[in-house]
Amino acid sequence: MHTNVSADRGGSWRLPPDETLQVQDSKQKEDQDIDLDEGHNWRSIIFSLLVISFVIAGIITAIYLLGYVDELLYWSGRRMILDEYLQGELTPTRLQPSWVTPQKYVFQADDGGLAILDTTTNLINILVTNHTLRQLNVRGYQCSHDLKYVLFKHNVKKTFQKSFTAFYTIYDVENDHHMPVKLKDSLKVQRTRLQYAAWLGNTTTLIFVADNDIFVRQSPSTEEDIRITTSGCENNIYNGVPDWLYQEEIFTIPEAIWSSADGTHFMFALFNDTQVGMMTYPWLSSGALFAGSGYSAGSYFPETKNVRYPTPGTVNPEVQLWVVDISNFGAIEHVELRPPKSLNGQDYYLTSAGWVSDSNLQVSVVYMGRSQNYSVITTCSKLQNWNCIEVIKILCWDTINHLVYYLATQDKKPGQRHLYTVKDPIHDDTRKTEPQCITCDLGEALWSSRYYYINCSHFDAFITPSLGVATSYGIEFYILECQGPGLPVSGVHMHKTHSLVKILYDTRPFYTEKLQKLALPIQRSFEIPLPHGSRAQVQLLLPPSWREELRDAAFPVVVEVNGRPGSMSVSEKFRIDWGTYMSSRNDVIYVRLDVRGAKGQSKKSLYRHLGGVEVVDQISVLRYLLDTISFLDETRVGIWGWGYGGYVTSMVLGTQQDVFKCGISVSPIADWLYYNSAFTERVLGLPAENYKGYVEADATQRARLIKSNSFFLIHGLADSTAPYVHGVQLAKSLTDANILYRYQTYADEGHDLNGVLEHVYSSMEHYFAECLSLDPDDTKPDVDQNMVPAE
Repeated sequence: MHTNVSADRGGSWRLPPDETLQVQDSKQKEDQDIDLDEGHNWRSIIFSLLVISFVIAGIITAIYLLGYVDELLYWSGRRMILDEYLQGELTPTRLQPSWVTPQKYVFQADDGGLAILDTTTNLINILVTNHTLRQLNVRGYQCSHDLKYVLFKHNVKKTFQKSFTAFYTIYDVENDHHMPVKLKDSLKVQRTRLQYAAWLGNTTTLIFVADNDIFVRQSPSTEEDIRITTSGCENNIYNGVPDWLYQEEIFTIPEAIWSSADGTHFMFALFNDTQVGMMTYPWLSSGALFAGSGYSAGSYFPETKNVRYPTPGTVNPEVQLWVVDISNFGAIEHVELRPPKSLNGQDYYLTSAGWVSDSNLQVSVVYMGRSQNYSVITTCSKLQNWNCIEVIKILCWDTINHLVYYLATQDKKPGQRHLYTVKDPIHDDTRKTEPQCITCDLGEALWSSRYYYINCSHFDAFITPSLGVATSYGIEFYILECQGPGLPVSGVHMHKTHSLVKILYDTRPFYTEKLQKLALPIQRSFEIPLPHGSRAQVQLLLPPSWREELRDAAFPVVVEVNGRPGSMSVSEKFRIDWGTYMSSRNDVIYVRLDVRGAKGQSKKSLYRHLGGVEVVDQISVLRYLLDTISFLDETRVGIWGWGYGGYVTSMVLGTQQDVFKCGISVSPIADWLYYNSAFTERVLGLPAENYKGYVEADATQRARLIKSNSFFLIHGLADSTAPYVHGVQLAKSLTDANILYRYQTYADEGHDLNGVLEHVYSSMEHYFAECLSLDPDDTKPDVDQNMVPAE
């Protein structure tokens, strides 16, 4: 069909009569087109909004996920500063507690004063106020048996590792009066510095040592001192105090005087060093002196100091033991106790002495041959039937209840220390000979007091008076002290039921608040296998920014080594040390190790072979840790040690194959021919018998294998433990091998570098920051001390 259509000029349409067509005008058509476009746009807008919504949801999810990761990089508290460790602000310290009588126990209370617990009434009274202790800056004390006097030790000045001089003051409790202890016949204007002072037995007779001689004062108010010995001579003859070798290696106490219970007799040791070789070192603090008769104009030299220092195979000090009867001050008697005939013609050591029970008629003395592979015990008997565990300390033998109390490690947990009891061999019931652990897992014995000993696995105990004698009823009470890993707390317990009677002190309320403000590392302890079936103890300090969820993060590692036979680095005892600081401040994982030779480990493999298995074990443990723990950065591992640990550090760096990037040796031993005779001969034997062992253990022989710019050596010129010749020899070997290293020495500083610790630790931190790329500036505390970002 065809249709003819024509249009008028006005824009209208015209059709033939037989067909009809309806057409809008142009204006209506434009309106319709607009409506169609608008519908299409709405669909586009809705689609766009959906896309935008998905994008926003993705962004929100990403922000959430990033926020979660970011949250992991935050920690609570601020970073530690070095001064907090050096000043001891974070570590509770107390004066040593003591039993004065079987019913009276003296301890330092929470307020800092001395308090006394009476176990018959369970009452605590103040003995000495904290004001008195602070006024004198007391560092030790001893109460007289009648509690009328307290002997204070203060202004302590260290001589060697365990020996010292100090001022002593007698405090009259009833009259609140101080009486300085000084020689009555001394012509010196200044107050006398004493090497030792104590009450004799249960009396108020005072015994003290000054200038290597022994004096006795009958009572605190007596105007006359009785001189017991006259042979004392600096560096030659020592009466009542050990010489350098004995205080360094043989004795665990700074005195060589043993009093009977009634104070009428005492034993003392005399050490004769006149034939012992001399070690000399410069002393700059006193200024320059003329160089003797050969002095010429402009020639000045520092003063020198001397120490009698026996080396392997040379002359050792001679020792004598004397008993003095002062029951009659008008006729004092001296009797020499000679060693048993089996030691005639041999060199030997006096290792311990004491009075048997309350008697002043019988003593027990233990001697040890110079080779230190046998002992001779006189006038005493050995206990039998011990289990093969490492006993730290025998506390008491309760002969009434037939119980022996002792501290020991738990099986496979040498870092812990627990209180045990065991029946003695003479008890009637032969069925119960297995030791009972009182504190292990806070089980049945301490279940009722478990709340007070939360986070405790390292204990100490104080069971009897200092004389070691139980009452006629046996042990009634004992004091238990939690030493870690949590903050220390101490309580009184009943002997029979082990129930808690009273809390004596609790450091948690005060120190918890201080520690919670700091970003401190997390401590993890575990053991790993070693060659030949033994196991190493490992402790990690994980930095505040470490999180288990951050599996791809890798932290730098600093390893502290000791390795000295019988030492222990991994312990559950509470401590804040340089390792805590480094982990908190610099985000490092700090590692402590105990390998073969450490306390609780076999020492057999070290005999006649120092610098062998303990060095290999350190490397093996680190390889194992780096292979099994993903968050340890194997490209940034440092090692350091002090003393024997410094020796191990140098041996490791001269042995290892790219495990450690750098190391620091502080006061190290280098050549064992120049170390002290007692320790060296105990392990290596005499040089004439084991020269090969001495050569193989010589750190200077491996110095040439240490990489350049990877070794930092620190030593004090006045070091008498590891004389500075060790550091000089090690430095010479490095120089001869054309190895670049850093060497830092301190004038007038001994083995512990006590006068320059801040400089030492700051230098060590700076060295590790360079070597391990620690960038400590990124870990400075922020303004907000509660939430600090790790960048």
